[in-house]
Amino acid sequence: MSSDGKEIDEFLAFLKSDNSSEHVDLVLKYVENPQEIPKDYASVRGLFFQISEELGELGLTAQDLLQLAMLNLTQHQFRRLPQH
Repeated sequence: MSSDGKEIDEFLAFLKSDNSSEHVDLVLKYVENPQEIPKDYASVRGLFFQISEELGELGLTAQDLLQLAMLNLTQHQFRRLPQH
């Protein structure tokens, strides 16, 4: 499923417009429950569904994804992570 850059930029602006410092919580919420993403962002919603499905297949949670994202691993380091 493809999502154009404009819609992603608009979605990021939507997250920031919340005027809170809880952007990470919103992203985690949307990874766990993509159906809660406003319908105005249909293709972004589809990306979150894909992410959610992949995490489930890997046995990972949204919190695990966040922790991995914060590690800033190289591709080589990521490939060496133990598989579940």
